[in-house]
Amino acid sequence: MNRKELLDRVYAMAFTYEKENRGCAQSVLAALQDVFDMKNDDVFRSASALSGGVGLSTHGTCGALSGGVMAIGMLFGRERSNFKDPGKNRMISYGLAKRLTEKFEDQYGSIICYQVQRSCLGRSFDLWSSIDYADFDKVAYRQEKCPHLVGIAAAWAAEIILDEKERSADDRPE
Repeated sequence: MNRKELLDRVYAMAFTYEKENRGCAQSVLAALQDVFDMKNDDVFRSASALSGGVGLSTHGTCGALSGGVMAIGMLFGRERSNFKDPGKNRMISYGLAKRLTEKFEDQYGSIICYQVQRSCLGRSFDLWSSIDYADFDKVAYRQEKCPHLVGIAAAWAAEIILDEKERSADDRPE
């Protein structure tokens, strides 16, 4: 599968996961885990509470961004066995996460859920209010705006992952 096909596939998977199951962080993470063959149920489960800016609070980082950063960390983060990380390998994952964060800031003006909602949905919503959530559902899901945002976030993360894999391959001695 070529790069464009992979990016289209990860977008479609994340879009569908979000539309059918909800949970932006898990939808992005699941699509990336599937495409890069790195399924891990414990990591997937750990993304449960990250949606809606952490616990549907909307005051934290967009869950779609969090899911993408988790996938980046799975592939390029330091391992517990190398916790001290004297070679500072963790800087790779920090830099890749920063790139994904910058894409969100460029596109939505923020990485904070309620501000991303304003940019993408026209206003922010209290996801713990049944009335507000019904309004959120009409805009976010019936108009497929959140599934699209989730698909885009997964494709951005996949692109960053592919770039790093290519860069790492180029750096290997022959």
